Amino acid sequence: MPCSHSVQALFVFVVLGSTWHLSPAYAQLDEIGEPPLGINIAVDGQQIATQLGKPAIATINGKQVRIKVTASDERVLKLQHLSFRYPAYFKHKVRFRSGSKVPIFWELKGRDIEVTVFRASSQELEGHDAKRPLTGWLTSVFGEKLVEEDAAVLELGQVKLGGIHYRVPFDLGNTTEELHIEAYEVPGDFGNVRYILLLTDWDGKNPKEELRMRNLLRKSFNIVEEATNAE
Repeated sequence: MPCSHSVQALFVFVVLGSTWHLSPAYAQLDEIGEPPLGINIAVDGQQIATQLGKPAIATINGKQVRIKVTASDERVLKLQHLSFRYPAYFKHKVRFRSGSKVPIFWELKGRDIEVTVFRASSQELEGHDAKRPLTGWLTSVFGEKLVEEDAAVLELGQVKLGGIHYRVPFDLGNTTEELHIEAYEVPGDFGNVRYILLLTDWDGKNPKEELRMRNLLRKSFNIVEEATNAE
């Protein structure tokens, strides 16, 4: 009787070898990727099963109508006091206050640029440096590597925010990469909390992505102050 390894090798050879004779139609099927999520659409009480991006037929008032559902290429980050759109492929991550389930960080990471929203109390923010809270806070994160460069400007709708541009050099052996950070405080009455907006990128390697993100912030950034929430 052959050993188990020989049996396994024979099995693999037979299975793989048999695929050489499959019909070309089978080769065109995607048998590796995760199956698409099915979508159910209700149209005037009529249930229609379809898939994202695939056309479907619905009968409305005796007339057949073609329906196609597609996903938006943007998402919306909605927080208590602010919201804005960002590219749908950005990775979304939330960080919580230590020992609690209170969210304080929202990270939206693209291929090169990252947008971070930080929510903190005035005491937390000014505890590092009351006169220069942004620099004091970022120094507590990056240490003495943080270099303050110059002033930065960001358009949020009709508002132009004044911020600070920083860079942080990282020694990667044979080369040095620089992390560029723009930090802004979002203006408004948010009760006892404050919002910091950070734009981070590595040497501007993807200018199209950064330009798109800045345009989305300019067009979609919405601020809801405490006075508005109370109404």
